[in-house]
Amino acid sequence: SLLQGCREALQRINHEGPRSFGVTSALRGEGRSSVAAGMALVEWMDHERRTVLIDLDLANPSLHQRFHLAAGPGIHDIVDGPSNVEDYLQRIVGDVWLLSAGPAQHEIPRVLSRFAGGPILSQLSEWADTIVFDLPPLLGSAAGIEATRLCETPVLVVRAGVTPIPLVKEAV
Repeated sequence: SLLQGCREALQRINHEGPRSFGVTSALRGEGRSSVAAGMALVEWMDHERRTVLIDLDLANPSLHQRFHLAAGPGIHDIVDGPSNVEDYLQRIVGDVWLLSAGPAQHEIPRVLSRFAGGPILSQLSEWADTIVFDLPPLLGSAAGIEATRLCETPVLVVRAGVTPIPLVKEAV
């Protein structure tokens, strides 16, 4: 099952201290959002960690739909000024929270830059035990590599038997 696969991946990573995972892929459609959501749920269910799932695929956000939550406010809204990040979080289940992308208002590079340089990540790191980023793909997206730099531990999702190996090599 997906959750068991996420559980095994997290055990292999075996990361101590504050936890920040960024789930990416070479291409769209490889299961990044499913794996990111699964990792967030496992962190809470198995370890009772307060977990924030961040939809950083700003061009094609999907997590709010997956969990039947509002599209915003989200990252596009919060980068414009001083805010309490907790006001932008939506509960998924238990102690798992979503920071959605929010409705697109700005150019994605600008949003990523402000998100990376502002107080949002430090606020989230203090508030949550684990942060899981749903990142854009590395290929075909200028934002993919930039967004991956925001997390401590990148996780590359590869759809076995579907994703061409040369593209996986190009992505890494």
